[in-house]
Amino acid sequence: MTDNGGKAFTFAMASALLMAYLSELVGLHLIIGAFLAGQFVSKEIMDRDVYNVILDRLFGISYGFLVPIFLAFLSSTSFI
Repeated sequence: MTDNGGKAFTFAMASALLMAYLSELVGLHLIIGAFLAGQFVSKEIMDRDVYNVILDRLFGISYGFLVPIFLAFLSSTSFI
């Protein structure tokens, strides 16, 4: 099974955003909902090829885009 047209990646991202939104609605922080959605993207419940495609795309997004933003945000905040 292959990731036809990025459907698995789109589903993973949509479920993370939905779970983040739902956790905000119940009064939790959005990262908790996104973390819980990430628990559903595991090797044990997915086809290995689809999992590798999702992992490859998330790796590129996180290390190429999100980590630099996070580090810039950390350096701009004061810890006083």
